Amino acid sequence: MPALNECEYSDLYPLKIIKNERDYKLALKSLEAVFDETRGNLAEYAETLTVLIEHYESENFPMKESSGIEVLKFLMTQNVLKQKDLVGIVGSKSTVSASHFKHITEVGGNDMATGILR
Repeated sequence: MPALNECEYSDLYPLKIIKNERDYKLALKSLEAVFDETRGNLAEYAETLTVLIEHYESENFPMKESSGIEVLKFLMTQNVLKQKDLVGIVGSKSTVSASHFKHITEVGGNDMATGILR
């Protein structure tokens, strides 16, 4: 959906419960169109639509609770990163090599592309 000034208000998703994938996609497009609004009715619309989208997502795409370490492992796997690749991002080489940090990357040695989430 184009920016709001290029579309009509009637193209926006109505403020009602999102019940299916079609509604969800339209709601996301509508939110994209008004995302940068900071004042007025469109800002309130965006805020309310966000709540409706979050509700639909929590019901249809539940996420399990994860620790920071689990999230880091997942991101490292998804991005095929090794422990050494985190130097400069997480901290210095000594920080990345610290024993408290090292244990999170020890599955299969330093090869993060193989089964770190076992």
